[in-house]
Amino acid sequence: MACEQIICTETLFEGAIFRVLRHRLQLPSGRVVEREVVDKGGDSVAIVAVDENDNIYLLDEYCCAIDARVLGLPKGMIDADESPEGAALRELREETGFAGNLRLLARMSLSPGYLNQHSYVFLATELKAAPLDGDEEHALTVVPVPFMDAFRMAREGKISDARTIAGIALAMDVRERRLAQAALSAS
Repeated sequence: MACEQIICTETLFEGAIFRVLRHRLQLPSGRVVEREVVDKGGDSVAIVAVDENDNIYLLDEYCCAIDARVLGLPKGMIDADESPEGAALRELREETGFAGNLRLLARMSLSPGYLNQHSYVFLATELKAAPLDGDEEHALTVVPVPFMDAFRMAREGKISDARTIAGIALAMDVRERRLAQAALSAS
């Protein structure tokens, strides 16, 4: 099976947090087309942090691109010398003040039509206080939300960030399997 092939790439714009590339792409038909791609310079992490009382720790933060405050998961970029797990633990500590046991829920493409970044979504449990100074330039407010309320908020559109919705749904699957296993063990 023939596949697409990138022939060459040029940088159209380079900013502080991303750059825009133009790829010349040869299609299986032989036709050459151009596609613009946003390059964030690396992958990211997002963390569904759940405490022993079944609260999810979300962040209320301002997102300039949509000019609104949103509720979302703790998240951030993976540094060049970090593993996804190391970045998730660092971001969790910086943004919520907690550390915990991590479990990878998914590696997802955020918008593969034009963004070359992947995001690793982790579930963090057995949370313990472990604050770490971060590099945030804007105000973050940590908001503990009961798990089922967060799930309902996502369903009702009160949480609109796609990574957050996906993370809550993936964590819900883990939660339901854990509860089903506990019910079987109890019977």
